[in-house]
Amino acid sequence: MARHGAADAFGELTDVGRRQAGLLGERLAGVPVDAVWHSPLPRAAASARELARHLPNVPLAEAAELVDHVPYVPGAAGMPRSWAGFFDGYDGKGRVRPVAADA
Repeated sequence: MARHGAADAFGELTDVGRRQAGLLGERLAGVPVDAVWHSPLPRAAASARELARHLPNVPLAEAAELVDHVPYVPGAAGMPRSWAGFFDGYDGKGRVRPVAADA
């Protein structure tokens, strides 16, 4: 498992990110790899394509399940205030929860 290469503020892979993905591909070239899966995000897809250049005949596929997200947000009653920032302000119902400055 690997994360995408370096990306710019718009989520696009940078030259450094392309180089990182290529170097990972070079390292994995001698390892038996069955498939390369990536999230639908452009930076992840670009990283996977660059990595896959070094893995001929290895299938490359998108998996929506790999997109960045918090898989579970506990209810407000069961969550310590100090954890609120970890969940990026989401309340578990898809709504953004305001987080107090002292939280």
